[in-house]
Amino acid sequence: TDTTPVDGTVTAIDLSANTTGVTLRQYGIPAAEGSTAVDTDKDGVPDANEPAIVGAIKLGSGADTLNIENGVVSGDIDFGAGADRLNISGGAVVSGAIKNADGLLDINVSKGTLAATQTGATAISNLNIGAEGTLLVNLDPANNTAGGFNVSGNATLATGSTLGVRFSSLLDGPERFNIITAGTLNVGQIDQTLLSGNSPYLYVVEGGVNQAANTVYVDARRRTASEAGLIPVEASAYDAVYGALGSNETLRNLFLSQTSRDGFIDAYEQMLPDHSGGPLMSLSAGVDAVTRALTGRNAVAAPGETSAWVQEINFYADKDKTDSYGFRSEGFGVAGGVEKGSSLGAFGISAAFTSSDIKDPEAEAEEVLSANLLELGLYWRAQGQYWTTWARA
Repeated sequence: TDTTPVDGTVTAIDLSANTTGVTLRQYGIPAAEGSTAVDTDKDGVPDANEPAIVGAIKLGSGADTLNIENGVVSGDIDFGAGADRLNISGGAVVSGAIKNADGLLDINVSKGTLAATQTGATAISNLNIGAEGTLLVNLDPANNTAGGFNVSGNATLATGSTLGVRFSSLLDGPERFNIITAGTLNVGQIDQTLLSGNSPYLYVVEGGVNQAANTVYVDARRRTASEAGLIPVEASAYDAVYGALGSNETLRNLFLSQTSRDGFIDAYEQMLPDHSGGPLMSLSAGVDAVTRALTGRNAVAAPGETSAWVQEINFYADKDKTDSYGFRSEGFGVAGGVEKGSSLGAFGISAAFTSSDIKDPEAEAEEVLSANLLELGLYWRAQGQYWTTWARA
């Protein structure tokens, strides 16, 4: 068996030898009128007809144009040389590193998303992000680099357009990253809420414009435990968990890909031990149920008599999430005993078996723990007209 890791790359289109220029158009075929086909993004093109290119696109030295009007392009795009254009419309999504050899590239995102994954700024000629466009850039704090674009001409971000960032490494402290530098910069109102929602929840990200330097920047810092709404047991492990992400690429990428609190908390809770005490409290509830079965009997064996008893038991225990995690537990069992009456009351031996399931209602993994209890004991009990007393061991 060949266990060599896969380290190759996928190339979807290779036109790097072309010198005359090409035009590549990706578009979807709308559904027929009255069609009931599933159309998740409501763009008129059924999901089954959404086009996709997966893999790198390599273009040559001619004047090339990519018109991505629908669907998805997932892969690096190397425009080579020449006066090139990238147009994204129709809600299309383009994700990959944007490369260009001579800086002669115009990018226009009128309606759709460009997730530019390069970790260094790419030189282009013009950039336009329309009111229905989204630009995501990649940041690499460990190497002190930021993706995005150096624009020799005009860079325009219309009011309503959305910015977002992705991280390929962890922040050590608050840092500012320039993501767009332009010869002429025109920026509408940056929606900080949309920017935050398009960035890892682990960080607080705010955007701004340095008009004097013609740059768009983002300031990023780690979100505090209080800002994340962590309960005390979660907050106590926050620094340790963050430190562990630096040595585990899989976990780091998992946390850096979460853009909502729900996603972040689902991942974070799986890093922590169970502090709710659910198994112990469930077993304790089972013991209490056995005790109630014993003490709830209305009659005591008369002196010299021997009697036996058996009773089904059910119990329930729960705890809401407060300073520690909550749980829900339901259990059942059976208890019984044999006792002999005397002038001092009844002396007996008891046996019980209980079984319970413990669930954490907020656990992403939805795991279920089981707890079983087998109990043998000795007891004494006595009863009068208005009183009952007992002891058990």
